[in-house]
Amino acid sequence: MMRADVGAYDVLFLADCRSIRPLRNAVTDSAVAPLYERGRHLDGRVTFTTTNGAAYAYRASTFAAFAPARLLERYSMITPLLHNYECKMLRRCRGAAALTVVVLLLSVSPSLKAQVNAPCSSIMGSWCLRISEKEKQLVHDTEPEWMKPLMWDLGITRNDYYRNMPTLELSNIAAAGSPDILKFQMTIGDTRFHFSDAFLGVAALLGESTQDEYDLTSSISPDGHLLTVNIQKQAGTGGLAPGDLVRFRIDLNVDAGLPDPPFYMFPDFRTVLFDMNGVQVYGIDPAFPPPEEDNAQASVFFSDSTMLGPKPLPDFEVTGLQSQYFNAIQHPRGVMEGVDIFTIGGGPPVIPEPGSAALAVLGLLGLLSLGARKCRAATTA
Repeated sequence: MMRADVGAYDVLFLADCRSIRPLRNAVTDSAVAPLYERGRHLDGRVTFTTTNGAAYAYRASTFAAFAPARLLERYSMITPLLHNYECKMLRRCRGAAALTVVVLLLSVSPSLKAQVNAPCSSIMGSWCLRISEKEKQLVHDTEPEWMKPLMWDLGITRNDYYRNMPTLELSNIAAAGSPDILKFQMTIGDTRFHFSDAFLGVAALLGESTQDEYDLTSSISPDGHLLTVNIQKQAGTGGLAPGDLVRFRIDLNVDAGLPDPPFYMFPDFRTVLFDMNGVQVYGIDPAFPPPEEDNAQASVFFSDSTMLGPKPLPDFEVTGLQSQYFNAIQHPRGVMEGVDIFTIGGGPPVIPEPGSAALAVLGLLGLLSLGARKCRAATTA
């Protein structure tokens, strides 16, 4: 039995070297759809058998239900490489085939990892944006002594206060000596909602953890769909320098006249700025008919007049109990919900050194060749 971790998916390959090809047919809507139900956190292991007898098991303990098409999309990156690579029904092929699959999975895993609870160090570029319902989660994201107490609160407080007014953390992750970030902009995403300054008093309220370092001036467009935040360092001149970060809260409101349900007067940012787990809680936004996305987009402006963006937020995959509670659906007393951080970033891509890239490719080709040679030798024998 060989095991490989790919992002949020924990996959166990139990095939006895029948063929690598069934991987393509196993991960289909028809095979996976009956195994998962959207909106529920599953725990356990589901095993199914393909037409030629190869058995596969998918463990659901590390992720909640999601659209099966997402799983298919993830594996479509690697299955073309395996499509013509078959291993005959011989035990001697098992090690080579399993090792080849694991190496391929691990080689593409950085691009498959969902950017939930990820640090800015995982972002390649010059800026990083992290969003969370609680500012202290952003400050103490690696400290269990903080993370666990932050999970305790009342359901109404979590939904109507924290998730309705999330904290944004903007970081300048460019190299030292690079331009400062002077301005940040974000669109609303679902246009049936708008940014508001009615409760906070300002469009973007400077967070407690960075209030002694920066001054913010913020505004909202007349239609409420565009947030603009100007960043100025308190001491001296300039904005957000490389290596620095700033945190601020925003408030989201629903447009007047929309029915409740499905709309909610204190909307969860995970249903407005993006569609949590790809679920459109309020139905399709008329302003963005399919296949257009109604997700928020972030743009960053630098002191050298460079503008990077707009960068759309993806439909983050949320796992655990926190995927079940939003808007009017509140967790009962005694239930601990995790506090997630949603991370995106952008800027000039980082290109790997030619030597490192060449070694990676050569190593991968060598493993493929070794696996094929062993299978041919076993078949001949």
